[in-house]
Amino acid sequence: MRNQIIAFLVALLFGAVLATGAQASERHRFVVGNTTPQELAAKVEASIAHDPSGRGVIDQVSCSQSRGCATPDDYLVMFEKADPGAHLTDVHQLPAYFRSLVVHAPPPGRFWMACKTGAGGVNDAPKWDCMSRVFHLSKGETVFVNPVTGAAVMARDCSNPVGKEEHEEDCMPLHVALKPGDEVHIGWVAMAAFPSGKCHLSVQKTGEQERTDYDMDECPRDKCDFSGPSRDLHMRVWDKPRISWVARVTGDNVIRVPREVLASSGVIVLCVVRPDGRQTYSTFIKSGSFWHGVAAFVTYKGLDTITPGWDGTPHPWIFTDGRSD
Repeated sequence: MRNQIIAFLVALLFGAVLATGAQASERHRFVVGNTTPQELAAKVEASIAHDPSGRGVIDQVSCSQSRGCATPDDYLVMFEKADPGAHLTDVHQLPAYFRSLVVHAPPPGRFWMACKTGAGGVNDAPKWDCMSRVFHLSKGETVFVNPVTGAAVMARDCSNPVGKEEHEEDCMPLHVALKPGDEVHIGWVAMAAFPSGKCHLSVQKTGEQERTDYDMDECPRDKCDFSGPSRDLHMRVWDKPRISWVARVTGDNVIRVPREVLASSGVIVLCVVRPDGRQTYSTFIKSGSFWHGVAAFVTYKGLDTITPGWDGTPHPWIFTDGRSD
């Protein structure tokens, strides 16, 4: 089995010849610089007057500074989820809708929000449940609320549509320690699809306060199929979830997975390719890896990323050349 895993990783390395380079998607704000929904309403109205299709930029200043480049149509699509009770069906309804919103103090907790994907330009698609964050209370951030439906529909600082609150108890953290340049690959090998639950699978990279939807990252190479571990374990490798990115700094990264993983016989498979081409053996995280159903850790030897009080057994990265660094 060990030799088969090595064969898989060697094949992964040779796949680098065909690699297209990291294509990680980015998350972007919708429109910035609005302290009230009425300010945004005026910009939306002007945009629709210029382009009645609703596909024109709302705020050219916000867009040109690469901070937020949403269109009225982006809002219409996202409000179908953020405020379905408003029954918005046409972009021409948006100015009146924005003017009807009221400013409230934000609720406590962490909330999922939509964002603009790709480069964030006017032609890039909006994405629901793109990332989660707390409201910027220290900066006086407010939330724009529909007084009729009671929905908190937009966060002031980014004007991004707001979704459901994230509850920590629904998730289990898988801590993954990485070093700069590490190309990490994470997949699901099992007899059944990855379990669903109230927890929205997310990635929180070292030093970031926001958590992003797992598919905001794309495979940095085109030969990362986990066929070796799938063959060794006699289980199917699933298309989703597939998580991969190239680390920029040393530290702890957190993958939050549904607690339903505890009842599954599948395994989360992880491997790392270092900038010099060295690779790790595959690391298998299963239900028993989450000590007392609390957390699991994959880490480098000597790198202190373990939460105090956690008494489980961490999974060390072990490279195929026998090194652990």
